[in-house]
Amino acid sequence: MIHITKSGFKCFEWNSNQRQYVEEAFDSIFRLRDGVTLIEDDVTLGDIITLTYKDEFLRGFIGAYSGCSVSAFYEELSRGVKPLDPDSQVKYCTIEFAHN
Repeated sequence: MIHITKSGFKCFEWNSNQRQYVEEAFDSIFRLRDGVTLIEDDVTLGDIITLTYKDEFLRGFIGAYSGCSVSAFYEELSRGVKPLDPDSQVKYCTIEFAHN
């Protein structure tokens, strides 16, 4: 089981002798595909974006898996956006995929 925390990824494996999960080294990004991944309550989308940005292998993995340009995503983020008016209501959201 993987936990995404504000400080990064933590890996836990079930230890049948101790009858509990014990923390193990997060030694490979491929552990993310091996089971349950939990996001801790205080982790924001911004935290996940920052963690992803810092990990070159993870950026490459996401790009290859999704077929999207991760660098283009971060370029868009760096442009900044005007925040929504807190009194407005979002009616819908559209996500478009561009294929090169």
